Amino acid sequence: AEPPIELQPAIEEIETSNGDARFDGLERRYAWLLSQLIEQETWTASDFERLVRNADLMPGAAKQALNDWSLDRFDELVLDGEDPVIVNASLFSEATIQSSSLTVSVEGMSA
Repeated sequence: AEPPIELQPAIEEIETSNGDARFDGLERRYAWLLSQLIEQETWTASDFERLVRNADLMPGAAKQALNDWSLDRFDELVLDGEDPVIVNASLFSEATIQSSSLTVSVEGMSA
């Protein structure tokens, strides 16, 4: 009997950029886009569109995908508005604090 063909899990294709845990579950190009967007709080519609197209994405679809992902993950939108587009970058500072230094904050509270 022939050995069964092993199927590669599809998850490998959806690696996040640089293994950044803040963007778990996002395709690499969306993760790259979001990493650029959170560098500043607001983007003009034209700057947002240019950045999105640099990632080979469509502005409307990219915004929808990022917001769907952030609603799943944080229960909040990451992008809001049209012109300017407002980035909720605080989601990521809190997310990194919660995951990386949870033990530190707990110790700090009891002191």
